Amino acid sequence: MIVIKYSELERIIHNIQKLMKNEMPMKTVIYFTRLHKNIQEEYKIYSEQLNIILDKYGRKDKDNNLIIEEGNLSNKIIKPKEGFEREFINKINELSDIEFSIDIEPISIEDLKLEKCEGSIILSLEKFIK
Repeated sequence: MIVIKYSELERIIHNIQKLMKNEMPMKTVIYFTRLHKNIQEEYKIYSEQLNIILDKYGRKDKDNNLIIEEGNLSNKIIKPKEGFEREFINKINELSDIEFSIDIEPISIEDLKLEKCEGSIILSLEKFIK
């Protein structure tokens, strides 16, 4: 059983996808495919709740569309409505802190059988590797 916070989801999904570009034994590929599928199900719930928060507290233009500003890298920045900054931040933090469990055992580092791998990938997936 592995516990994950919603705040970790995007990073984990991104790094599983990067890891899956490597050639690995079939057992390892299946492990990360199942893990990805389970995490995607939770990510869908997270995204739905995030959209509710953004719709309620996010600043909108005259056509009632969220005002999205470019952030660093691929992140987008959505500012809260004036007067709702505290509620917006509290709701986002509350959602990000939610934990869920995945009924899966960590895979052995030896089972990865990778010749090379970015350290950032292993670091973000350390919960799933023993």
